[in-house]
Amino acid sequence: MFDRERLIWILDVLLSRGLIHEGQKKDVLNRGDDQARHIMLDKRAELRRLLGKRRVTYKVSEIEVVASFRFRSQTTDAEEGLVTERVITRLIAIELGLRFVEIDPLQLDFKLVTESPSAAPFSERHLVIAIEENAEQLTVAMADPWNREVLEQITLFKQKRIRPVMTLKSTLIQIIAEFHGFRRSMREAERDFGSNLPDLGNLEQLTQLRGVHEMDGAEQPVVQAVWYILNYAFDHRASDIHIEPKRDEATVRLRIDGVLHTIHRLPKLVFPAIISRIKTLSRMDIAERRRPQDGRFKTSFRDQEIELRVSTVPTAFGEKMVIRVFDPGVLLQDLGALGFFRRELLLYERFINASTGLILVTGPTGSGKDDDPLQHAPAHRLAAPQHLHHRGPHRDGARGVQPDAHPPGHRL
Repeated sequence: MFDRERLIWILDVLLSRGLIHEGQKKDVLNRGDDQARHIMLDKRAELRRLLGKRRVTYKVSEIEVVASFRFRSQTTDAEEGLVTERVITRLIAIELGLRFVEIDPLQLDFKLVTESPSAAPFSERHLVIAIEENAEQLTVAMADPWNREVLEQITLFKQKRIRPVMTLKSTLIQIIAEFHGFRRSMREAERDFGSNLPDLGNLEQLTQLRGVHEMDGAEQPVVQAVWYILNYAFDHRASDIHIEPKRDEATVRLRIDGVLHTIHRLPKLVFPAIISRIKTLSRMDIAERRRPQDGRFKTSFRDQEIELRVSTVPTAFGEKMVIRVFDPGVLLQDLGALGFFRRELLLYERFINASTGLILVTGPTGSGKDDDPLQHAPAHRLAAPQHLHHRGPHRDGARGVQPDAHPPGHRL
């Protein structure tokens, strides 16, 4: 199930760093086999769900076995006082002379990750992905640096130098499931829709395409693809999702911290079905493509309700769609949880409690003004009852607030 000699070596490394003591080492050696069986059952179930397969293989690593014990340690190497997968992986990388990387999915090249040698079967079997490539070398991220056979296979295939780096196994599983799952959905949808149908999204061919039946956006691969896009956006706390058609393909971009990141490219034939699926969820007219539309729908993510507001506008190559994400977890925070220093917090609270004044939240488009917790955290303090005074006409003809235009006893 795992290499016992390698497990002992890893435990000795942790012991030499003071992260564990001799008793904990013996505990891992005594109960490691049982722990590995539990991990394998849990991970197989998780992979079946993520990859949509009935049968999957999974090899439990020695690092997973040690991390599953959740040992406590007071050394500076520990993470919040625990010997976690990240702590162990980083130390093992140092011992082996390898670079440890924290992979940011937004910085990955989708094509590089999903095409050979990182094709789905190979990546899923060996848990390895390509993350960087130039003319001389290919950088691959892996969780098992002892698997030299995999590196030899990649070297033969690419005919260039391979540079291995270590990363978290859990991160690799998540990236492989998201990237390859999305690509698999796209290929299935393209097979379903791409047989004999012409290009429906290009207005340059509108005259020739009248009478052609519209693609069905409710097919299973399209439903899965939309699920991948939304969950990817929620995971990275995106404020907007942009789905934009081009001449030959469509792009999916996320706005995170005010910056747009391209995360996926959609085949031209699948793009209209993705748009139709989201329009159906938003109760918009899927037959109307030449006029702007607005809609909204709600979904749940990690037991929290999230509202999405959807807008479409026609372009030369199809409908462009923007989805605004409203996450209540961001909006409903207390002021003390926003990271203020004490001096700034007291100053801001003084502004809120003032009897007069105006607080302006400013910034460029997409910077998060509507979602800014500064607007919502003090709302209960600013929502105190206010008295409105009825006033007559001003000299310039403007009128004040009039709660009742015809009070009792008034005759027209």
